[in-house]
Amino acid sequence: MANLNQSRKRARQMIRRRRQNVVLKSTMQTHIKRTRRLVQAKADPEELQTSYKLASSAVDKAAKKGIVHKATSARYKKRLAAAVKKSANN
Repeated sequence: MANLNQSRKRARQMIRRRRQNVVLKSTMQTHIKRTRRLVQAKADPEELQTSYKLASSAVDKAAKKGIVHKATSARYKKRLAAAVKKSANN
């Protein structure tokens, strides 16, 4: 356990930040999974597009906050977009 006031405060801050980071990352992963499931289920294109927009937004927010790297977020979005486009064409 932290002994100094400053280290106690930093420990409290880390707990608070970690909780928020977990929420953001979980939300991002949930939206990605939901979009992938819709792609596999061959849902209608409008529903796919709406789901993709939500997932893309969640990924961007996570990248902005530093939860995932910018390149990782770009890769997620690129792969999702390709899957949605392929599914919409079929």
